[in-house]
Amino acid sequence: MRFSRATTFLVPFIAFQCIQASGQQVVATWTDATGKWSNPANWSTLTVPNNGGGTTYDVVISVPNSSVTMNVRRVTIDNVTVATATSLNIKAGDRDSSERVRSGSNRQHPASKAGTLSS
Repeated sequence: MRFSRATTFLVPFIAFQCIQASGQQVVATWTDATGKWSNPANWSTLTVPNNGGGTTYDVVISVPNSSVTMNVRRVTIDNVTVATATSLNIKAGDRDSSERVRSGSNRQHPASKAGTLSS
């Protein structure tokens, strides 16, 4: 009888936890001084930030004097924060003219030219 009651409680509880964990907002913080976006070791999450699979990302680049080179062709994140004395470099050679930087609200911003976001 006790086993049946425990199972009745545990199965829905575990299912809820799995659903809750699958759709989450993650803050990925840049941890290196200089490097490429595509290197998971440069991020606090040890993964390259890119929305998908129910996970969305807020990116924070705050290491003083850091410089991040965007070398990934298609990236979607919800927000990016570039702190004082840091930069995010978008190289034209890594993008074709149809590429766009997409924000979480699905607004698209042209990214076909080289540029730097800095504070």
